[in-house]
Amino acid sequence: MKLRFLLPLFLAPLFVEAQITVNGSGDVGIGTTTPLGGRLDVYQATARSNAARFEVNNADTTVGFDYGIYLKNRNATNGNFASVVNWDANNNGNAWIQFINLDHTTPKGAISFVTRNGGSYDRRLYINEDGNVGVGTTNPNASVDIWKSYSAGADSLRFSYNDGSDYWMGVQPYVVGAGNVGYKFRTNNDTTTVDTLALTGAGNVGIGTTSPTAKLDIHAPNQTPAAFRMNKYYYLALLGNETTDSAAGISFTTKDSGGVGRTGFIIQNPDGALRLLTDSTDRFRVSANGDVGIGTTTPGHKLEVNGTVRATSFISDTTTYADFVFDEDYDLPSLSEVEAHIDEHGHLPDIPSEAEAMAHGIDLAAMQVKLLQKIEELTLHQIAQEKRLNAQSQRIEALETENHQLRSATGF
Repeated sequence: MKLRFLLPLFLAPLFVEAQITVNGSGDVGIGTTTPLGGRLDVYQATARSNAARFEVNNADTTVGFDYGIYLKNRNATNGNFASVVNWDANNNGNAWIQFINLDHTTPKGAISFVTRNGGSYDRRLYINEDGNVGVGTTNPNASVDIWKSYSAGADSLRFSYNDGSDYWMGVQPYVVGAGNVGYKFRTNNDTTTVDTLALTGAGNVGIGTTSPTAKLDIHAPNQTPAAFRMNKYYYLALLGNETTDSAAGISFTTKDSGGVGRTGFIIQNPDGALRLLTDSTDRFRVSANGDVGIGTTTPGHKLEVNGTVRATSFISDTTTYADFVFDEDYDLPSLSEVEAHIDEHGHLPDIPSEAEAMAHGIDLAAMQVKLLQKIEELTLHQIAQEKRLNAQSQRIEALETENHQLRSATGF
């Protein structure tokens, strides 16, 4: 049966012919004379115009009382059924929305959004009866549960901003190593994509690296800004640069009253050395070979100090000492020999000259031994001189006694 309704002629310029067709199977067609495969087939031939519109005008806004579209499946014996809103292009079943009753004995329901990719029909978005939303999964275990099959280089989640340029942040799963899968957060500033933050399955966090080997692993390659900074009036900066060793280290910085940063302490590693600075000036350095310099950046000894050293005690280990002067076979130079050496060289024997001391410095431990040697030599000379003086005193005393006796005997 075909029912045709013609509009008045004066409305013909504004409206197309409307028609309702009911075929032999009881299918109703609106806008089509050949309704296909459903109780109601609505066809709109005009582009960019609604094929069907349902409108409810009711002041009562209580949920469940008014329906713009009400689809009901009357199969009360099957606990797993769905009513479907389907978008179909050329009978291919391209996309649809499922309203699912999981258990007909208990009022429960879920909503599923399905799309087709070639021959694959998958539920892409799923809202279960508890209100959890699943993206890529029909079993969401959280308020929002995103599930994506692993594909190298593909983001599971992306936030984009476009003002003529492409800015975005993405979350991407990746394989860290055998049995270790992580997620990395990527950013794009329209020209460069950077792996900014990484979380591994082992619980390691990487900033600037996707292969962290510690609970927190921070990399700032080829950049002069600090890898880590706490900045207010006092801050700590972990500096790092793979191409400029002088930028590696730790900086503790304060700000003066004018807001200018004053470096208080830095550990840096140029050419394998260890540096400590105050107010951006080198104060202490340990070179790559272990030499230590205080007040100098080029130490040439195990400890080199450019400045004054003050201590309450100083102990030096030595392998030599001056007691060999007291050996019986020691060749003690005579004072005349010492005098001759002074006249010729201008300094004591075995003691560096002033020119040598100024040019090369002096070894304090060795000098102490040399000075002790000279003291011991002088002590031996003093002992010998005292013996001679004592002998001379005794001889003078004897001569005076003899002289007194002669005077008494002769009467002089």
